[in-house]
Amino acid sequence: MSDSGFDSTGSTYYLASPNNEIDRTGNATHIAIERVVSYIAEHLDEDLSIDRLAAIACLSRFYFAKAFREIVGTSPNEYVTRLRVIRAKYLLSLTDLTVLQISKDCGYRSQSTFGAMFKRSIGMTPSEYRSQLIISNLSD
Repeated sequence: MSDSGFDSTGSTYYLASPNNEIDRTGNATHIAIERVVSYIAEHLDEDLSIDRLAAIACLSRFYFAKAFREIVGTSPNEYVTRLRVIRAKYLLSLTDLTVLQISKDCGYRSQSTFGAMFKRSIGMTPSEYRSQLIISNLSD
């Protein structure tokens, strides 16, 4: 596994320290963040605002954001976006779902917001990404 705890499908996650060792200290904050990380992976199609995630962790918004960054190595928003991009890439490459369906499955209320986020992350639109995969598969 690489890329800060994500596998290619976005379904596996782990909390890693800077030296990539899984933190198993078991303190209450780590347990709360683990609970949130699990929740994120299982609810990517839902609202995952900082306020909602902090409530799940039973931590203040400020302390949650700080602890999440320290434990996971990225901000909660960056983490959610990364998982959503991984899921979108997976769905674009292995399903015939429309871009609109994929955007909803990845938690975006509008296709335009999803497209902008995807392009910012990948450097191309979801449709361009899918087309590139098709062309690549045809040339193999």
